[in-house]
Amino acid sequence: DNIQDGDILSIINAYTRENTNSERIEIHFGQYSDIEVNPEKISIELPAYTPKEIEFTEKKVSEMAEGDKNVKITGIVTDYDIPRFYIGCPECFKKVQQDDGKQMCGQHGEVTALKIPIVNMIVDDSTGTIAVVGFRDRAEQLSGVSTEEVLGFTEDIDKYRNFCKRMVGAKVELGGNVTSNNMTGDMQVMANQVINLELKTIEEIAKEEVEEDSKKSEATSDEDLDIDIEEIAFDDDML
Repeated sequence: DNIQDGDILSIINAYTRENTNSERIEIHFGQYSDIEVNPEKISIELPAYTPKEIEFTEKKVSEMAEGDKNVKITGIVTDYDIPRFYIGCPECFKKVQQDDGKQMCGQHGEVTALKIPIVNMIVDDSTGTIAVVGFRDRAEQLSGVSTEEVLGFTEDIDKYRNFCKRMVGAKVELGGNVTSNNMTGDMQVMANQVINLELKTIEEIAKEEVEEDSKKSEATSDEDLDIDIEEIAFDDDML
């Protein structure tokens, strides 16, 4: 509440850590850190900040290796897991701890936590398949719907199944870093920018369903069963 845009901050006893996703150095405010807002006799003039666009290097799944940074992948979504979420801080999005009925963030103290969505999908680019993971706004971008709708899939399995019809077969182009899944050890791409997502249209879904029904009908016809009913010898007891 006491810090506004343009304020000068003097931070004491903080520590730094590299963010592996963005490759930036972060300043972390710890238990023994202190901060002074607009200290006397200190002025800072900075040029206007213009964020740099990340330059991605396009790679095939078969060429990727753990630790690759800023790779771009273009492929087809072959699986879209039911989304999950964790309870996180609205400021730094890290997991909060329950302490005597309070939601506590190690960095921001007591907070009103949010449900932070996590989306997992499998992408195929014809050379192989790889899992893609998106947190927070990337989960929203990977799904092409709002965070509220993504979280809604965790509570309504029918909505999730219907939405999967639009996702499976969708074309996606994204950039991210290649990491290893802590549970399985398999490679995955942590998405940090969704460049393009082409969901299937309702018309495409309807056409696919008609074709699928047609195939099921054909598969159960007498012609495909390879059985000549007239040649079956029935026993009198069976009749």
